[in-house]
Amino acid sequence: MNQQPKIFLSYCHKNVDVADAIDKGFQSIGIMFQRDVRDVGYMQSIRKFMEKIRDNNYALMIISDDFLKSENCMYEVIELLKEKDIQEKILLIVLLLIVLEDANIYKFEGKKHYIKYWNDRFNSVSKELEELSREISASLCEELKKVKNISLNIDEFLCIASDKKSVPLSVRKKNNYKEILEIIGFDKEELVKEIFKILDIKDEEEQDLALEDFLIAYPKNPYGHFYRAHLAKERKNFKKARKYYENYLTKINKTDYIAYNNLGNIYAVNFKEFGKALEVYNKSICIKPDYDEAYNNLGTYFQEGFSDYIKAKEYYEKSIEVNPQNDKAYFNLATLSLLELKDCNFAK
Repeated sequence: MNQQPKIFLSYCHKNVDVADAIDKGFQSIGIMFQRDVRDVGYMQSIRKFMEKIRDNNYALMIISDDFLKSENCMYEVIELLKEKDIQEKILLIVLLLIVLEDANIYKFEGKKHYIKYWNDRFNSVSKELEELSREISASLCEELKKVKNISLNIDEFLCIASDKKSVPLSVRKKNNYKEILEIIGFDKEELVKEIFKILDIKDEEEQDLALEDFLIAYPKNPYGHFYRAHLAKERKNFKKARKYYENYLTKINKTDYIAYNNLGNIYAVNFKEFGKALEVYNKSICIKPDYDEAYNNLGTYFQEGFSDYIKAKEYYEKSIEVNPQNDKAYFNLATLSLLELKDCNFAK
């Protein structure tokens, strides 16, 4: 599979089921979103993660009424508004739940509703702070600043969002996210559509049968084989996942660095086959020397598998070198330095 651009998935946690479904669909064809549930480690800053939306090639936003009234979601939006090329960065999915008139961003009444909501929110927080003591209010000034920035900038975001062509989520799914895949320059293989259709099958046996039929009809299609391995891992069928990834890499695509990295994780974590894990991790970085995830996994491999802390440190540092935005590698390196290398100054 070709290298794909970095995409930040922005959504309200009340819409997590929708986000999970979209995330799973894109993962099945080898596209991994940057997302809070897997990219924010223990004790890491949520705010720093949200600010990283500006470091991605695209932002895929699941817009809903809850999204537009969420401080965290709108904080992401404000960060994105700082980008000069915001018009090209935003991919919109308008989430149609129980759609009220005031949730419509394409009409004046809807825009006015959200502008008024954040103005009222700012006034309310300001009033609350005035009633507190000076010492307490100082600790909440940052909250007020965030709400103020949202209230001042939401009009700009609504104008940009409403100016972009968008269709409901149900339509996006029906056409297999065709517009999004075209925008990000994904390989325009017609058979990807079939993979998305299989993904939507809820019954596991029916899904397996559909995928089996697909691979009989198209035995060399890389997306079908990658998805079969990915699906087995998602279901925690690790023996199947190992076999499917091995077959995929030996018979279908010998240059898929993502698949080598995924197989390495299965070897190391699920089967403790550390020799095989090391081999495929190295193949991953041999194919893509700047693949920071493989370096980070190699660090974990040496740290947890062999207690080789010096080697682990080297790989964590290499991961950070090729991608200074990899917070997981920073966190792993800091934890290693504090707990194993006793380097308290670094961990700070």
